[in-house]
Amino acid sequence: MLCFFTACNENNPSLSKGRLFDSEQYFTEEASRLGSSATQVSKTSTQNGSRETKQVTIADWKKELQPFILCNINKASLQNSYTVDSSESNQQLFVSYTANEPALPVQKVAVTYSNKKISCITIETNYDNMLYTLSKKFTYLPDSSYTISGVQKIILNAPTAFSISASWN
Repeated sequence: MLCFFTACNENNPSLSKGRLFDSEQYFTEEASRLGSSATQVSKTSTQNGSRETKQVTIADWKKELQPFILCNINKASLQNSYTVDSSESNQQLFVSYTANEPALPVQKVAVTYSNKKISCITIETNYDNMLYTLSKKFTYLPDSSYTISGVQKIILNAPTAFSISASWN
């Protein structure tokens, strides 16, 4: 399995021996790539069933992808905090990074590689304290779309479900 990682690393700096997935590096590079042309984006936001869709042009992709960048687990202080698992099937490599402690905000990162290129990234986060609980799921499909969905529960209030999605060509 380690040999496969090494072979995969030549074309993909986001997966390196001895490192966790570097979402900051990956999404900063994606922001630069996507920012090189004016891209029309269809954005839909939903909150507790109320839905709104708009056509927008993204001027600052780094700002747009900031929620993904902030989910970076490739930090020296986190090197032993995640269990890495992988499997391969039909020309795809699935790599997951699962938190070893429930207190870590980023609970799971799953990266799918197709033909040695990232084809899907999902991230699950959970923030929990005495006042509120916030669970979010991030999904990113390169050259296509992203979705951020979640549920927030504030003490003495009903849960609030929300979703933001964007798609482009």
